[in-house]
Amino acid sequence: MGDDWPLDYAALQPFFAENERMVGMIGLVGDMANPEYETLLPPVPLNPAGRAMGAGFNSLGWHWWPSYAAINTHRHGNRVACINLGPCNTGFAQDAKASVDVTYWPATLAQGVEVRIQCRVREVTLDACGLANGVEYVDAQGCERRIDARVVVLAASGIGTPRLLLDSKSSAFPDGLLNDTGLVGRNLMLHPLAYTEGVFEDDMRSSFGPHGACILSQQFYETSRERDFSRGYTMQVLRCAPPAETAVSGYFMRQVPLGPGHHARFAQLYNRTVGIAAIAEDLPEPENRIELDYDHRDSSGMPGVKVHYRLGERGAAKILDGFMSLFPAFPVFDRAEVAERDLDPLCVVPADV
Repeated sequence: MGDDWPLDYAALQPFFAENERMVGMIGLVGDMANPEYETLLPPVPLNPAGRAMGAGFNSLGWHWWPSYAAINTHRHGNRVACINLGPCNTGFAQDAKASVDVTYWPATLAQGVEVRIQCRVREVTLDACGLANGVEYVDAQGCERRIDARVVVLAASGIGTPRLLLDSKSSAFPDGLLNDTGLVGRNLMLHPLAYTEGVFEDDMRSSFGPHGACILSQQFYETSRERDFSRGYTMQVLRCAPPAETAVSGYFMRQVPLGPGHHARFAQLYNRTVGIAAIAEDLPEPENRIELDYDHRDSSGMPGVKVHYRLGERGAAKILDGFMSLFPAFPVFDRAEVAERDLDPLCVVPADV
């Protein structure tokens, strides 16, 4: 499955543990599908939707566990607990969600770190020995600036980091910083997933609580002889959207009409919908890559990017198998039966799942 990383789990585990102490992780200690945690805050309440899905997994003999998440369920540091109000994508007035702005950033500012906003780094500079010694950037007024540094850390994710490296050309690296092998920007890896939703007949209060922090299953996570590919995927049970998002997304998905039938159809979906995502992992494939786009530049003159990505056959197989593993245990609805039940063909998971 490719070359091993130069760092193993044992080397990284102390840093994982430090991060968990810093941000405050919820979950339940004892999950046999994962390495042991030192300590975790209690998980968020499952609510009727989570309990129903857990019972469904039990009936199929599938592993499931309360989801892990960086959310406070008890007071942690100076941040209060989650009150299970709604999905995380609406924001947290209580600062219970452990985003960087309320965890690491205040501590970093207290130690004297300075942030320069609306600035765009264009190049990593090198000294006479070929070592990074600073960056050149364009500030908010469009003026070119430079910062000297003993250490330069690039943290611009899978697109921005190779873009900056490829644009940082010098006599030592004419094809881009560290690109003497031609591999900078290649082997782009994403998290492809398959997603489906089920609609229950009863009100499951499925919009209450953090969106992604319900339950997960790693029943199909490990390599199995029953499948024609290695590794597997995680199934994540998701809560439904809040009212406005249910109405808007339902309209664009042609599930919730405007006009006289709007409220009746909305009531059939809101707090009754539960999603399942089968989340896979790409393998490193050189054809999936980032390249500079010299025909399109940003306002500072820096080249844009071209993203070349195609879902690999082994990645696609994982997702397709994820769908196949979800539905054989459920009754199969043909289109005629769906029409009689006034159900959308994409939402046919029965209520007794």
